[in-house]
Order: sequence, then structure tokens, then C-alpha cells
Amino acid sequence: MDATKRLYQTLVEQGEQTLEQAKTGGRSRTKIAGVSARVQHSQTIRLEADLYRQKVIAQTKGQS
Repeated sequence: MDATKRLYQTLVEQGEQTLEQAKTGGRSRTKIAGVSARVQHSQTIRLEADLYRQKVIAQTKGQS
């Protein structure tokens, strides 16, 4: 779970950096849309990881 969280954070950071470069560098709207999609995908991964973590914690508490 920690590895997934670190992966998510790395993906979001990369996406945000690329998005900022695209905005300041005057790149095409297509590039900005692609980066935005990657950021949204990373956020979805984070949400799924958090939900899984909560499920595992709940199951662990139920077993103890």
C-alpha cells in the first residue's frame, strides 16, 4: 500500500510538472489535455489504493 501511495505521488508530481511546463512553454492544448488525463488517472489510482487500505484495515480489525 505504501508503494502504491509513493507511485501515485510520483505520478502526480510528474503530471503536475509536465502540466506546468506545457502551460508556460505554450505547448498545444492536446498536450495539456493528455497531462490532465494522467493526473486524473493518478488520482484514481490513489483513491483505489486508499479504499483497498481501508478494506484491509477493516478486515484485520475484524479478525483480531
